[in-house]
Amino acid sequence: MKNLISFIQFFIFNVLGALIAKYQCDCSLFVEETICLGIDTCNWVNEVCINKDCSEIDENECDLIGKCSLNSNGICEATGFCTEYQVKDQIDCMIKKGNCAAENKTNAAGFYQCKSYISVDCNSLAAENCTNNYEDGQTFCWLNSTKQCQSYNINSCEGLPLDVCDKLDCKKSNGQCSTFLCSDITSQDKCTYVKDGYWGSLTLCQWKEDQIPKCIDRIETKDYTNETCSKMTDGRYYWNNESCISCPKNFEDNSSSQLNLILYLIYILQEL
Repeated sequence: MKNLISFIQFFIFNVLGALIAKYQCDCSLFVEETICLGIDTCNWVNEVCINKDCSEIDENECDLIGKCSLNSNGICEATGFCTEYQVKDQIDCMIKKGNCAAENKTNAAGFYQCKSYISVDCNSLAAENCTNNYEDGQTFCWLNSTKQCQSYNINSCEGLPLDVCDKLDCKKSNGQCSTFLCSDITSQDKCTYVKDGYWGSLTLCQWKEDQIPKCIDRIETKDYTNETCSKMTDGRYYWNNESCISCPKNFEDNSSSQLNLILYLIYILQEL
């Protein structure tokens, strides 16, 4: 019984703890021009906020947007066939050029040629055949610390091999790969959010003035305004009904079902 209570309390604490968002807003949710233009992937056209075409995306952001890739001339375009791209690092064929694999060796120019991948079981591969393969669009094969082939999710930094850790914008520390934390931020102006790699969830941060000022996990968005809501959350929150709320996936907001689950668990606690 004590274990059940501890589990329920742990679940509620984590759900109601730091504010975490996974999905970036569709541009159509931004109904004001100034807010729309503050989001890197949005543009204001004919009084409506729309998603930018790849040709309008900054070259530094291009390869981090799933539908876009930099071509050999450094121009951002809609991602084409895998065979159209060459990269300096094998992992870039997947994370920067769509869901592609890579050749085992570099070409004469020192680049890896990207190629289409065939879905495999990472754990069944020999070490020499590991790093060019993928299980699906979210899971790639790489050698672990014991040189065994293992599957890894591109949406999470935890436990990634060290040789690809920083490639996915993760933290490499004490021989381990993990996500950056709010507490890793040491200046107030940068204390806004941290992300679990390029495509994982985002955790909001806030600056706490104390004897030792520090950046901590944010637990509410009440102090955000219409102007700061999306700007300070990497476009993953938007202003709706005078509140700053997390963007839904495909416009399906699951917050109500999550709240119902929390209320049900609280009810169980009261009955125990």
